[in-house]
Amino acid sequence: MKKISIKIALLLAVTVALTGCATNAPDHSYIGKAVATDFDPAVDGFSFANFNSRQYAQEFDIEDLTAMVGTRDTVCVDGVADPCVPTEGALKVIGIVNSSRQLGHCEGMVVLAAARYDLGTKVKTAELDDDPAVISAIIRSFATMFFPEVQQQTRDWVSNSLTDTIAVLAKSLETGKLEYGLGLYTPNGGHEVLPFAIEYPSKDLALVLVYDSNWPGKTRYVEIDLAAQTWRFSFSGSDQASDANAWTGTHTDLDLNSNKVRLAAIESRTGEVELPSGEIWGVE
Repeated sequence: MKKISIKIALLLAVTVALTGCATNAPDHSYIGKAVATDFDPAVDGFSFANFNSRQYAQEFDIEDLTAMVGTRDTVCVDGVADPCVPTEGALKVIGIVNSSRQLGHCEGMVVLAAARYDLGTKVKTAELDDDPAVISAIIRSFATMFFPEVQQQTRDWVSNSLTDTIAVLAKSLETGKLEYGLGLYTPNGGHEVLPFAIEYPSKDLALVLVYDSNWPGKTRYVEIDLAAQTWRFSFSGSDQASDANAWTGTHTDLDLNSNKVRLAAIESRTGEVELPSGEIWGVE
């Protein structure tokens, strides 16, 4: 489950906030045009399912925080790196991240799968086992949701219509890259999926095909009714079309999360994103 309600003031104390930028008006000429990338959930998604914080031994720790902010100066007492004694603020950030991991890591799996696909890594994501290095990489990718610039750009979508959102998403997918994750929210929580294609069964119905970490190897979808400005998503139904408990919502319950913003946030803090062998977070 994706959680976005946690306050990020503590993280602001150990990271550098960046100013958001205004975006151009969405190009509605993309509405009604089917678009697809080469992403395949069975190849480019993880072979194992989304997991909660109790399934593996790894936790978010000071090494992970240091990897994300690129320095120990602000997270170690008196800036002493070896041995590093985490500051009170760093410990609180670590606690916040680990607490938010309790219900799952969908956002981390989406972010990492998209980044690896766009980087063209030699080893496909579905070939990765759930070993400690991979789980740690997912946890670090999950923690990027707390970067201030990531929080800001997700909030900016609340005022956009679903038509605007589909137009922006379609334009991005036309490049063949996976710039955006898609966040869906209900009163009971939220979930992050990875859009990789848009189809139109009818004029006013956009079918957004997604990788859903809860369903390894499967293609799932989000229905967007452009006339009614509503959406529908089968979170837990094996038969998506007949799921009586499907999630539904409007534009205020859906957002796009830019992977470009995330990678720029990492790079601005660490000075690098892509490592020499085409790795991200140490996973080739």
